[in-house]
This record gives sequence, structure tokens and C-alpha cells, in this order.
Amino acid sequence: MPHTATSEGNVWECPQCHSQITEIGDPCCMSMTTGPRDLITDEQVQLFVALGEKIIPRFKDEATQRLKEVVDPFDSWLFSCFSGRRFLESSDRRKLQAALYNRGWMNRLPKYADAFTDEQRLEYLQFVKETLGADLFQKLRPKDFNKYAEALGLPPRKQKEKEVRFTCPQCGQTYAAPEQMAGNPLACQGCNESLHIPRPATGYYAAPTESELEEATLYRVSVREGMHRGELKAELARAHLDPSRTPTPAMYEQQAQTKFARALKEVDDEIEIIQRELSVTDLTPEKIKELRDALEWSLDGKQEILDEEKERKKELECEARDDAREAAESRQFYESGFARGGDWSEFYRKPTRKQFDAVFSWLDQNKPGWVGFSALIDAVDFLFPELKK
Repeated sequence: MPHTATSEGNVWECPQCHSQITEIGDPCCMSMTTGPRDLITDEQVQLFVALGEKIIPRFKDEATQRLKEVVDPFDSWLFSCFSGRRFLESSDRRKLQAALYNRGWMNRLPKYADAFTDEQRLEYLQFVKETLGADLFQKLRPKDFNKYAEALGLPPRKQKEKEVRFTCPQCGQTYAAPEQMAGNPLACQGCNESLHIPRPATGYYAAPTESELEEATLYRVSVREGMHRGELKAELARAHLDPSRTPTPAMYEQQAQTKFARALKEVDDEIEIIQRELSVTDLTPEKIKELRDALEWSLDGKQEILDEEKERKKELECEARDDAREAAESRQFYESGFARGGDWSEFYRKPTRKQFDAVFSWLDQNKPGWVGFSALIDAVDFLFPELKK
């Protein structure tokens, strides 16, 4: 008996095996399948019902994609705010996801929990505690729990503070201090030498890394003196969600130039040190060979850095040419429509010549290589908000 096929959107499928096909064959479509489509699982159906979804997909891949859109932010919050997530069974996790979704939390908090303020994190922790119960809540080990314990109505945990150990360079007296005191001054009890408690190598109270400081410059985040790494990471997470802080192409280029200059300086310093060591007269043949090999390796590294920068600039030039060509084509398209007396009635009334020229001038200055209708809308919105419908 020949197979028949039904269409769902742009996908054809066999009603018997649920395989996707490119065209309907006779007497059997099996030879033209692109793979079977698994039906939605019972667990997925239960989650859709708990979420209150009215339309439940038939197939597993469609269900997975829809659930990813709905609950992924909730999983991000869970991963960021708790350390013992493995203790949460799938049924409890579904319960929490459904509660968050049905109470409208999708639009209340940032997409990523790294951008939570202290008040938002406390609000989220309180909701999880009420949804899952205090016992399971504490078993999940909320991060920085003691900071919120009193507000949550739970006793704080007794935990040993992380310490940083250091030694007085003058008298050798050893010390241990809590990490959060890093950077504070201290007078040595042995010799009265003025010291500063050093920062830990890693963790929240460590000094920001070079790349984090560069990212802070890129996103215009101010770095205070003595700022902890954890504080800066939280500031950066919030800056990533702020459209007004989105870096311009010129800012990205400046960052790339800074990285290139730093890498070049580091390798030049290595070469200088090796050459200085080679100038010593009483070196053994083995040491001379070792230094020459190191020098050759450093010179190769320098050439690789220069080649990469040259290739990067070449790619930028190609992209700039392509962008300029596409921008010119877009300008010509809108110019021809304007000359014929057309308007931008899709979203605006007909602009004046002065307004028309101002839009393209703004695009050239602020969005080099602009292309398409969306860029045009951005320009008019910024320059002439009164034209907006």
C-alpha cells in the first residue's frame, strides 16, 4: 500500500514512521527520508502541562527547542546561585521551572544571574526557598548563603573563612588573614615594618586579571582602586546587558591594538634578556646553544605575532570594502526611491531632503558599513523621533 504524507509547516513527514521527506514517492517514501522524528516524551509533556502551555508540540526536537526558550534562563539562575545542584531531582527542578514561569519571572530578572543585584538575588532565593522548602533549599548550598541568611529567616552556616598567608620581607614573621581583608595595611609585630595584606591568587577577592581590566575599558566600567575581581565581574555582567555600553568598532580596534602592543612588548623583553645573557663572555658551549635556541624560538614567536596582526588588518580592510559597497548599494536604493517621490511609508512619512541627507550622514559616522532597513530605522529614531508612528 503506498505511503501518504502530510505537511507541517515546511516539513513533510510520513504518517506511519514520522520520517521527514523531501518529496512524496510511490510506492514508498522510505528511500527519501532524511531521518526519523522522535515523538515528544512523557516527561516533556508533563513539563508543558506544568508550564500551562496551551499548544504542545508533537515531536521531541520541537519540544526541546520550545523548552529551551522557556526554561533556559531559569537553569542559568539555578547554576549561578547554587553549588549543590546535583541534589535537585528532575521532578523538583520541573516544579521550580513551572513556578517561575507561571509567576512571570521571565520578565522580572536579567537573563543571566551574574547580573543580579543583591536585592534581586535575595528575591530569587526567597522564591526558591518557598517553592522547594527550607530543607532542600539548604541542601542545594546557596552561594554566599550567610550574606542572606538573616533575611531568609534561616540560621547562618558555620564555615571557616578562607585565609591568605604571607611573610614580612624584613624579619620573616608569618601571618594569616581573612581574604576579605586583602589590601588593608598592617604593621609587622616583629619589626614594625609597614605591610599590606596581599590578595589571594584566585577567587572573589583576587586582583582583576589583565583581560578583565581591558574588558572594563571596552565597556566603560570604572575600576576603583583596590577593587576585587568578583566585584568587577559583577559590574561587567551588568554592563553586557546595557545597550548604551555596547562597544563601537573603533573601541574594539583600540582593544585589539592594545593587546598587540602588549604581546609585542613581552616578546621583545624576552629577546632583550636572552641577548644580554649571550653577551656574557664565559658561557659554556651548552649554555650558548640553549640561549640561541631560546632566541630563535622568541624571534619566531615575534614573527608569528606580526603575521597575525598583518592578517587581521587585511581581513578588516576586506570587510571595510564589502561594507562600503553594501552601504553604497543601500544608499542608491533608497535614493532612487526618494527621487521618484516615494516615501518610507512602511514606518514613516516622506522625509525632507535635509532629513534624508542627515540620516545617511549619521549612519556613515556612527555605523560604518551600515546595511539594511534596521540601520535606517535606528538613524531616524535617533535624529527625528517625531517622524515615528
